[in-house]
Amino acid sequence: MTNKILAIALGFILIFGGIFYFFQDSISISYGAVCSIILGCAFIVIYFKNSRRWPILPGIYLLYMGIAVAFFSDTDIFNYIITSVFFLAPGTIFVVLYYTTDNRRPLLTLGLILLSLGVCVLLSGLFDFYYVNIFLLCIGIGFVLNYILGKDYANRLTLIVGIILILLSLRKFLNITGYAEAIISTILVILGFTVIVKALLDK
Repeated sequence: MTNKILAIALGFILIFGGIFYFFQDSISISYGAVCSIILGCAFIVIYFKNSRRWPILPGIYLLYMGIAVAFFSDTDIFNYIITSVFFLAPGTIFVVLYYTTDNRRPLLTLGLILLSLGVCVLLSGLFDFYYVNIFLLCIGIGFVLNYILGKDYANRLTLIVGIILILLSLRKFLNITGYAEAIISTILVILGFTVIVKALLDK
């Protein structure tokens, strides 16, 4: 099965290579980038078709790098995109391993943190966040998603950490309204009481 998939992938590479070579004067997409995308997809298919775990590593990296070079190499944010790949790729790998293996929670947590960092790098290249700390916001959202996707709703630590980080990221924005300190303090006090009451009620 593995040899057949690789043979099919090689066939598609040769077909696309012939097409791009014929239209090379009018098509600016890199042939190497197209090969990277196809090989990446082939490795990912191998991962899901077989019990071996190693193909997911080159598969995700080749796919991300191929897409970045093929479609964004001429853009102003290309350097940001390449940098984000080094967070998005391992983050995706950890999340895929979490859902396809034994659902070990650290895999999901680490994966979402890395994905959050990758998104942070991308957004930093696209927008100028003056009133929002985009780093804390992305990490905070990552922790909230970790709580939701992890389905361990009894353990609210990640949710609380996520909410606190989101609030801290919006501190400068909330200062515009003049109630930043009051809003953040009130929410933190409520969260603190919630944690204490939960701890006292647990047997």
